[in-house]
Amino acid sequence: MKLADWHAFRSWGRIDEETLALLHKHFSDPEIVELGCYFAIVTGFQKFNSVFQVEYACPLPHAGGGEPAR
Repeated sequence: MKLADWHAFRSWGRIDEETLALLHKHFSDPEIVELGCYFAIVTGFQKFNSVFQVEYACPLPHAGGGEPAR
């Protein structure tokens, strides 16, 4: 989650040593790069959707059953 936070909200800076050390406890360097690429793609699409006002055509089903809110 910290890596996703860096991509989504901190694109102005570099990842800190604490977060990088935490990632290295669980992932190899190639895995960290792969995760970083994934988050870069996902956050890029979100920015694209915001800029071009893309809205999804399939509403999620209502949790209580019945029709979803529109």
